[in-house]
Amino acid sequence: MAPQGRGTSVYAHRNKSKDNRLRGPVCRWGLSMFISYFLSKIRNYHLYRQTVRELAQLSDRELADLGIARYDISRVARAATSA
Repeated sequence: MAPQGRGTSVYAHRNKSKDNRLRGPVCRWGLSMFISYFLSKIRNYHLYRQTVRELAQLSDRELADLGIARYDISRVARAATSA
């Protein structure tokens, strides 16, 4: 086994690295962004479901007045929630 001098330890990079100070806030920022993104997707899905529910309750005549066919409800709701 070769002699290990100063700083040649397998764990030497841990002692010299100052990345640990940056790692905490960076991870928290990434986690915060992930949670924000995830919650926005949940809100968009609930809005989509509400829009589909409301449009599905309309009669064919009311949908025709709006220019929407019954088979277009999901497409219209998706477009309304993504905009």
